[in-house]
Amino acid sequence: MAGRELTTLEIRDALSPYLEALREEHGNFIVDVVEKFPNPPVKDKTVLPVSGPNPTIDSKKLKAMSRVNEMDQTGKLRPHIHYLIELGMDLEQIMGITRRCPAFAYLSLEGNIKPIFEFLLDLGIPKSDILTIISKSPQLCGLSLSENLIPTMTFLEDLGVGKKPWAKVTHRSPSLLTFSKQKMKTTIEFLYEMGLSAESIGKILTRCPSIVSHSLENKLRPTTKYFQSLGVDVSALLHRCPQTFGLSLEACLGMIPKWEFFLTMDYPKSELLKFPQYFGYSLEARIKTRCALVKECGVSLPLNPLQSLSYSNFEKALRKKMEKNAS
Repeated sequence: MAGRELTTLEIRDALSPYLEALREEHGNFIVDVVEKFPNPPVKDKTVLPVSGPNPTIDSKKLKAMSRVNEMDQTGKLRPHIHYLIELGMDLEQIMGITRRCPAFAYLSLEGNIKPIFEFLLDLGIPKSDILTIISKSPQLCGLSLSENLIPTMTFLEDLGVGKKPWAKVTHRSPSLLTFSKQKMKTTIEFLYEMGLSAESIGKILTRCPSIVSHSLENKLRPTTKYFQSLGVDVSALLHRCPQTFGLSLEACLGMIPKWEFFLTMDYPKSELLKFPQYFGYSLEARIKTRCALVKECGVSLPLNPLQSLSYSNFEKALRKKMEKNAS
């Protein structure tokens, strides 16, 4: 991929708010983790009183937030704050963004905000959606177009992420463009390992860009092993329903009763590949209830309409099937 890795400044601006949040939650223990890496520190089991807010972190946030409200000699807000307000973002929203990402207060209008805004407009994203994107992923504004965002798009387009879906992909998961080249390569290598083609990977990234954000060892591989243990074609499932692989192992284990019930339903396993959303429905309130109604009526329905139809349409489908069998 053309371009370069993020600069130290860009990495700092992107990571600082998250590291600060971790320190707020875990205190000095997070410092021990860094200082003693790669050897894990032994956490003191002594019960200690809960400490109050960290004054250093609070002062940084307060300083950044006060900067948002600062006026110049002419009584105007900082250019990038004023620009965002003119576009429709209110000051409270900007304060909320700065609370989560203090570096946002130090961005410039001409060097950061306006180029990103115009870049997203060129992708075909409506103005109102751009404000939502900035709210969801303010770190996007700290990245270089020529050295980070455009090379990342080129890299993904080479995999088959077409130019037309970029507006939808970016709105759905703006953080996709903020991931490092190595993070993307790790996910893509995993998808190749699962037997998927470059074309299929492009489609997966278009439909479910958030898959790049999932941890390989904590989510993707455990979920894969789980479905393989059930005899499911993982490659086909990834192609049809990639969002399933964002589930935690605990959520996957919660599927076991639904899987065991599915085996009693006399459907071929291929039905699950056509309709993996089956696992998202309540076993007791929906799956078992509808199966019992179909059995009572002496008819059969494919798995998809059996579970996905609204209750009124489900009743219509049952009546139509019964009438057909009676004729």
